[in-house]
Amino acid sequence: MFILGMGFVGQFFAEELRNEGWIVSGTCTSMKKRNELQERGLDVLLFDANQPEMGTMNTLKSYTHLLVSVPPIMGIGDPMLQHGELLRSTMIDGNLQWLCYLSSTSVYGDCGGACVDEDFLASPTNEMAKLRLVAEQGWLNLAHDVGIKAHVFRLGGIYGPGRSAVDTIIKQGPLSESQKRRVAKQFTSRVHVADICQALKASIRIKLSR
Repeated sequence: MFILGMGFVGQFFAEELRNEGWIVSGTCTSMKKRNELQERGLDVLLFDANQPEMGTMNTLKSYTHLLVSVPPIMGIGDPMLQHGELLRSTMIDGNLQWLCYLSSTSVYGDCGGACVDEDFLASPTNEMAKLRLVAEQGWLNLAHDVGIKAHVFRLGGIYGPGRSAVDTIIKQGPLSESQKRRVAKQFTSRVHVADICQALKASIRIKLSR
């Protein structure tokens, strides 16, 4: 498994897979974070998606599974997809069998309090959400071009160990926008990081069983 973007979900998923015997590598953008993750036993490469290095891209060829957890950048979009041809050639020459892009429920926009599922029409209202939707299609198109099926998971507000309303209170930090909405008794979408990982692994198992 190669994880582009070792953030909160990427780290949790990497540790779960490693405990199950997987070979896992990933990327981050700062030397400090890389050192911290390596101290925890994770194999992490320093990687700037705006200026991808051939060494890191070539490493990707050795992996059968790719999880993309890199957010778009305002004014740019998905930084990896800016190098589409390089990605395409890397994936064609590699061993990739499974690709998943982690998106956001923000692509649905303001739904007026309606219950939303994957069949609900995406209608993003802010620039970042619009970039998310474009990135989704970009990764789906790229996977189609190289002959593999891609998965898109639209995630709500993510919580888990060290990342909850209780932790915010303990740290005496300001409430996030989602926490403010809950105080105002508005419905929000929340998902635990462990449940995200279970869904990802289920997706992999379905692919392997075919």
